Formats: sequence, structure tokens, C-alpha cells
Amino acid sequence: MIIPASFPHTVAMKKPQAWGNKPKLGQHFLADHSICSRIVEAAEIRPGDHVVEIGPGQGALTGLLAAATPRLTLVEPDRELSFQLMLHHGRATMLREKAEDVDFSVMDGPLIVVSNLPYYASVSIFKHLIAHKRNITRMVLMFQKEVARRIASGPGHRSYGSLSVFSGYHWTMEELMIVKPGAFRPPPKVDSAVLRFTPLSAPPVAVDETRLFALVKAAFAQKRRTLRNNLKGVYTADSIEEAVTAAKLGPNARAEETPMAVFAILTDHLQKADIPAE
Repeated sequence: MIIPASFPHTVAMKKPQAWGNKPKLGQHFLADHSICSRIVEAAEIRPGDHVVEIGPGQGALTGLLAAATPRLTLVEPDRELSFQLMLHHGRATMLREKAEDVDFSVMDGPLIVVSNLPYYASVSIFKHLIAHKRNITRMVLMFQKEVARRIASGPGHRSYGSLSVFSGYHWTMEELMIVKPGAFRPPPKVDSAVLRFTPLSAPPVAVDETRLFALVKAAFAQKRRTLRNNLKGVYTADSIEEAVTAAKLGPNARAEETPMAVFAILTDHLQKADIPAE
């Protein structure tokens, strides 16, 4: 639902308002102005850039974003919050729907996306944004720290997994800051982390994307098992031996130690064998 910009013009707020004080849908509202300023600065917004803020809540980031560019779209499904946001930020465009339902590809882009993502939906929103990355030039997103590490970790890190490989296939990623619970109202029980994403102009590996991610999913199915054991039953024994030999992997190699380039070699050889299980 699009709410027309028919309210008074934008007012930059230094502190979140009292309205919508009760968190809904797992939202914890930002209340630290210095953190908000750093997030907006990291977005590197120029006048005229089209910025999309997902889940603005009480508007702690919104006023700063509106001061940086007049082209601001807010995605806020909560009826009370969206109404109050438009009272304070009437020049913005309001989409009163879930971010997962928004077609970002049809917006006037390229877009800069900024968000303190709700914990419960952060991964699903992130994956939805990947589907529209061709219309996105940059994203600055806050996640629960554990989720941020799952997204941005490299091989050998305990948080490295299929989501890390999936994310690294699409984006260059930077961890900008850790945000403590005291920066929110109400404070969550865990730390948060802010990541900056820049879409890759081309995939980092030349391999069939569908087969790559099918392999990665199988490889991380059970982290305590070796890579070979996780692939058994998904690919034939002969093709597994051919692939791990080509990738120069030892018998005890595990998925959490395997970089994307090696997954690409494995995928290429398994693809040639033409044996992914149905």
C-alpha cells in the first residue's frame, strides 16, 4: 500500500518519538543518535540519491536520511508507525507493506538501502534484496551480530556456512561496527552488527549458479561430518572422488574450511558427471 506524500514536510529528529513505544514483530528501536549518524554516513548518500529505509520504526534514522536526500522511500508495514512517520516526514513516499513483498526492481534506481532490520525477518529480507540487487548500488544493514557473522564470515570462521557463500557470491561485504544493546529501546539481549554491501559486477566464480548452491547446501548439511560424507547420497561416489581430487582436498576436508573457489571446482566436476540427485 502506497501512502501519498500529503502531510507536512520532513523534520529531522534527533531522538525517536514516544509513539509506537511498544515493539512489534521483534523490533528494537534505535535510540542512539551517534550510531544513527554513523550508519547514515556509511551509506555515502549524495543529494538526489534514491534511498529506501526498511522498517524505520520511530524514525531515528529517517530524519537524517531525509536531510541527506529528498528522494526517500519508507517501507513500514505497521499502521500506527507509518501514519506517525508521515506526519513527521510528509515528503517521503510510504510503502505500508512487508519488505519481502516489495518489488524493489521497479523503483526508480539505483537504490541505496538502509535499515535496522527486525531480527525475526532479517535473513528473509536480505535474501529478497539479493533478488533485486541489479537495482541496488549499496546497502547498509543492521543485523543481530550472530546473523551478521553468518553472512559475512570467511572460510575457517566458526560462523562460516552456506549463507556466507551465498552472500559472498553476490556482494562485497564490510563489517562497520558492533552495536551494544543500550543503543536500542527496548534493549535486546544480544549485540547487533552493521554491514555494508556493494553488489559485485560479476559473479566471483564462473560456474552454474543453481548447481553451486545445491552443492553448498549439501556440503553444509551436517557441519560435524566431512565434506565427502555430506556429499554421499547426493552425488555418486565416482564423481565425488573425481571432484575432490581436482580440488586437491584431503580426506578430512570440511565445508567450513572450503572457500568459494574450491566449491566452484567441485561444482564444475560434479556438473560434468551429470549426477545431482533428484
